[in-house]
Amino acid sequence: MSILTDEAAEQVRDLIATVFDAQPDYGPQLMDADWDDGAGRVIAWEYGPDGWTYAVPFGGALEYGPEVPELSLPAGVWIDRINHYSVRVLPA
Repeated sequence: MSILTDEAAEQVRDLIATVFDAQPDYGPQLMDADWDDGAGRVIAWEYGPDGWTYAVPFGGALEYGPEVPELSLPAGVWIDRINHYSVRVLPA
């Protein structure tokens, strides 16, 4: 089983920010490791485009936005959608 590193979670956050051309002050945030009781790390982005959590990581069309490409995730991680503004990065 892979161990999720902070560096891998930061890479995923940076990928999401790049794909959606996020503004630095309003981009996705990597939450503290103890932010909730779940495993992995949470990336929250309340200011993100509608439906962004549905398009990450596999890509697809947003209802009110551009086509989103598939993310090339770091080795050993995957993403699970939590809600309309956050995803969980977990070890593969």
